[in-house]
Amino acid sequence: MCSLKLSDPHNVIPLIGAIGTFQYFPEQDQSIYCDIDRAIMGLPEGPATYEQILETIDVRDKTRFQECTLGLNTKSKVVLLDPFRLNNGNVIQDQVERTFSEDGRIIRIDGKTQLLKTG
Repeated sequence: MCSLKLSDPHNVIPLIGAIGTFQYFPEQDQSIYCDIDRAIMGLPEGPATYEQILETIDVRDKTRFQECTLGLNTKSKVVLLDPFRLNNGNVIQDQVERTFSEDGRIIRIDGKTQLLKTG
């Protein structure tokens, strides 16, 4: 997924335009982030749950984030989401590629997060 490993990701200050990557597995409720995405989002080390991700989203964008991530009713494989504000002041935009099971459930999301504005 993310080949870049930073020696100390806590000291990373992402620049506008930086792109990080992530994978989310809904059935296990587990996300894996590269160091750049972790720094953009303000997430701690290790895997994150959907609830932990949701905690990083600004309250003004939480409902829209929920609707655009797991509540999206399209079967499109690749989706470019609207920009979202984060609690740390950053503004991001995700592009996701969704993998579906035979019965139509999302079983994996591979994404790229682009930093549009820093906080």
